[in-house]
Amino acid sequence: MGKDQSMPAILATTFDSFEYVLPKKAINDKRYINESNASFISLNRDTLEFLGIQPVLNDKKIVLETSTFVGAAPLRFPGKISKPLSDIIIRPRYNAEQSLDWFAWISELAEYSDYEINLERNVQLKLTRTNGSKPPKFILAKDVVNAFYPVLQKQSWYQFESLKVVLQQPKGKINWSEYARRSYQPEKRLEFPTTLNRLSQNHQEFERALSILKESIRLLRGNEAPQNIRIGMAEKLNRTSHLLNNFKQVSNSKLVTEKFFIQQSDALDVQKLKVILNNYIENFKEDKYAWRVDFSELFERYVQKIISQVVIISAHNEKISRFVETKKRSSNKILKLLPKYLEPDLVVEINDQIIVIDAKYKSYFYPRSQSVTLTQRERLRADVHQVLAYANLKNAKIGVLIAPTADVDLQVEVVKYAGTKIAVIGLPIDIKKIQYLRTKLRKVLEDLVKD
Repeated sequence: MGKDQSMPAILATTFDSFEYVLPKKAINDKRYINESNASFISLNRDTLEFLGIQPVLNDKKIVLETSTFVGAAPLRFPGKISKPLSDIIIRPRYNAEQSLDWFAWISELAEYSDYEINLERNVQLKLTRTNGSKPPKFILAKDVVNAFYPVLQKQSWYQFESLKVVLQQPKGKINWSEYARRSYQPEKRLEFPTTLNRLSQNHQEFERALSILKESIRLLRGNEAPQNIRIGMAEKLNRTSHLLNNFKQVSNSKLVTEKFFIQQSDALDVQKLKVILNNYIENFKEDKYAWRVDFSELFERYVQKIISQVVIISAHNEKISRFVETKKRSSNKILKLLPKYLEPDLVVEINDQIIVIDAKYKSYFYPRSQSVTLTQRERLRADVHQVLAYANLKNAKIGVLIAPTADVDLQVEVVKYAGTKIAVIGLPIDIKKIQYLRTKLRKVLEDLVKD
């Protein structure tokens, strides 16, 4: 729309409940504010659903309850103008002292957790703001460099390339039609236009990929990337640039238009690289549309990673399949509703005892309003039932729920239901203190199995 300031953007955080008051110019009649509020909710139903936001009308205000998605989407307002006028931007809850740039913080967390950030788009929802709403390009560029480096090192991206040459003797696939047109000249009767296939790394597909790599290096060395990302990637960028000297220079043609075809014959690191390159191309084409990332998946991977560095993991995301025991003839209506399997995040062993662990990206350890307490109690109750069921299925006497906390240290609360001990652990999301957190987490788990 050209003007970012026509309506202020809404800034929110994950799993939060906050009150939003419409700007005065978006209220049709001050005597009937709730009508304008209801209209706002109706106009933005697709946006709110895409970002997992639950709207509630409360005393002439709109209460927006966010979920686990971070992202951005456009907003419409009541009135004569039908097009979107601003965006809503949802960030994760994190300690601003850890990083001034929340995208840089997410990127560092994803790299530690071995998690690939995939942006989900909605091309029906076009963003209105040129700054602040779009995800920065440096995340995609960082993925490209990290995936490209082993391919350059191993020189593993080879393909058969067709070369058109003129030989002095018949060999390969000769173009006889071309030869007939040329051979009327005696001096050209021993010149055979031929197509040869050779295995090469300097093929056309590789050249297109190099174009994206060079653009990614430029982005990561530029001011768009936060300083901590530039510093952290500096050594790898230098090594990558040095390896590039082994290959011919390429242009930037077809940089963001033609996607890469993934073949089973490709080396595994080449297949992984092509996935990332296609993600880069797709997101650059669609960076003007609403996007989201389910941060709960990243938190789950973060927990799995840190636990793997603390104790022995028996299994992660193990599928416990159901077994149908119904003997009599039935309509199977209930069976269709029951899950086909149960899936605890982690089953670990410590001091010869089994512990079932489930990661929950929820606000159990964050300050919350009284109106949210009842909802939180029901959610925690359901999570406790879930981890109790998992523990029973694995014959474990200890179940653990791990949720994020804004505190600088681990928070631990333990209860016992019959013969099963349930611990709820608040884990800070701070990879800069990861060694300390690993030590503390190991101590907490050891204390759980002592009794």
